[in-house]
Amino acid sequence: MNTTSSKGLFRNAIADLDYQHQQKVLGNLDPVEVHSSSTQVDEDDDTHLEAIDPCKGYIHTIFHPTHGCQVNPHTRQAFCNFLDLRIDTSLIKQDQGGEPLETVMGRTESAEFQKYSKGAFSVRRQPDLEESLKQNANLYYMTDVLGSLVYPTEMNKGGFNSYCAETRPGTTLMITRYEYANLYHTVTDWWNAFAVLTAEQVQRKEKVNILFLDGHAEGNLDPIWEDIFGRYEYVKHLLADGVCFERAVFIPARYSGPLFPSSRKRYPKRQSARAFSDSVVKTYGLQDIKPIHGTVVIIDRQPYISHPQSVQDTFQRGMNLDDLVQRLRNDSKATSVEIVRFETLPYGEQLRTVRQAYVLIGNHGAGISNLLFMDESSHVLEFNAKGMYFFAYMARWKDTHFHSQRIQNEGHLSDHDLSNAVSIINEWVG
Repeated sequence: MNTTSSKGLFRNAIADLDYQHQQKVLGNLDPVEVHSSSTQVDEDDDTHLEAIDPCKGYIHTIFHPTHGCQVNPHTRQAFCNFLDLRIDTSLIKQDQGGEPLETVMGRTESAEFQKYSKGAFSVRRQPDLEESLKQNANLYYMTDVLGSLVYPTEMNKGGFNSYCAETRPGTTLMITRYEYANLYHTVTDWWNAFAVLTAEQVQRKEKVNILFLDGHAEGNLDPIWEDIFGRYEYVKHLLADGVCFERAVFIPARYSGPLFPSSRKRYPKRQSARAFSDSVVKTYGLQDIKPIHGTVVIIDRQPYISHPQSVQDTFQRGMNLDDLVQRLRNDSKATSVEIVRFETLPYGEQLRTVRQAYVLIGNHGAGISNLLFMDESSHVLEFNAKGMYFFAYMARWKDTHFHSQRIQNEGHLSDHDLSNAVSIINEWVG
């Protein structure tokens, strides 16, 4: 099955999995409040490369094969690194990617996902590929990459084009992004990208190149990749007659990562979350920004055009936030209450806002992903009409106070909801 044809299936299956899996697996998790300050963290263990669940022995090793692919038998993530990888873009069929959004409005999603012919990827010597790779791994887009990969074998002594019109030195991270315009989905990609860096690269704060294998239009979140990791480029922008990469590291698809809802048992150690969070926060020079006691920031989610398939008329996420502001200003101990629209702010300003917030409030949605970059003394109140609690798990990993308040109507806070919110804020502010 190729990526293009399977993507819709991914999305439909995942929509069901989000809810059904959480009802089954998260039944033992109190959906109302999660705070994990009682769990001890080994302050001397600052590596994010090895994370083992001490209760279940569930191993989260990030493999770094020299030339080939390895599979973690527990997470089923496939980690693929290749030396001297060559890409022939004449064997990749998809749109260019990176176009100004207004120039491709209405373009179908299928045009943005690759169809590879044999030889689109090649290496000069045979890679080490685990025999169980295709049976046991969560490959996703890597299925098509490996299916098009050619290399010398006993039967094939290299009868393919190995000419390099250009060679890119150093490390290049490669990925096919799926929901690239959504902050939560992109954060899961950033997490996976950070995870495949070596400890030395993290310690040196080494910048790496990013190659998007998809053909998405330019998105508001694209420049953040460059801020956090390094220069990015779209695969169809490469020379058609062959560009080679000294070291190509493929980022596992977000669907197989620990932040994705189907990976509930795959939670990392808290130092993993801390290492990732600290790296992003330091990128924007915000590591010394602390919460201002009593400040409340409310996320306002309004419709906006973010990708070519956006249909603004179907967006119904408005909420009576003015009522919430009034109740909090009149009845709570909050010292200030502010409504923000994150999509109107540069990402550095988004992070500064959440770093300064003592309490972050929002309807269940992508903006709450920013809790990963908040100070551990902060608090998050989520209004949740769908019964999905993966942000509670994020808060557990980040060791942040979190309360998920179940509401009946996603678009409206009842008087009961408002009263509960005031009570929670008063308890936290003290």
